[in-house]
Amino acid sequence: MMNDNRLTAVESDVGLQRARMLIADMIEDAGNFRPEWIAEGDWIVVPVQSADHFGKKDIEHLTAAFRIAGCGEFLAVATEPLENTPVCYKVPTTEDGLRELNEAIRDFCFILLPEDRSWAVVCTKDDYYLVGGPLPFVLLALKKPIAQARADFLGFAENTRHPRMRSGLMGVATRYEGTGPSGLSGASFRQSLLPPS
Repeated sequence: MMNDNRLTAVESDVGLQRARMLIADMIEDAGNFRPEWIAEGDWIVVPVQSADHFGKKDIEHLTAAFRIAGCGEFLAVATEPLENTPVCYKVPTTEDGLRELNEAIRDFCFILLPEDRSWAVVCTKDDYYLVGGPLPFVLLALKKPIAQARADFLGFAENTRHPRMRSGLMGVATRYEGTGPSGLSGASFRQSLLPPS
């Protein structure tokens, strides 16, 4: 039984196998969603600048979004091979729970998700994380309009000094700019603002 206030490592073979099955068709590599998964659910995905996964405000916003989405606990599953450290946790949907998880996984790539896979957050080692799910969830998690969140990330990417890192972050911004319900985001949204030809 899980302690309601602490994260718990999932160590049973059955639990680990279940966690791996939950993410198998969602994740393309350690830090990206599969495009097919996004399109299937008509998800919107927004990258967010963050050095060690989650800062104080991130924790507050994400925890509130998780709770409003009806999630009492969620899984955190490694998206890269790890040795001598847990690869899966059950996490209570509290600020303390997310803070404790952040300390445990800050150097690793993980995906956070409920068992019903109705939303997900991908934590990377490259100074950003991805918030994905239906528009209402993403708006709650970001606490700002999608266009503003994307512009903020693009500004961060453009101003990154290291050329290789800048190129990678620009690629992330481009990869996810067109996700979401058609007519709402990315190229579809920009085209809808153009006058008819």
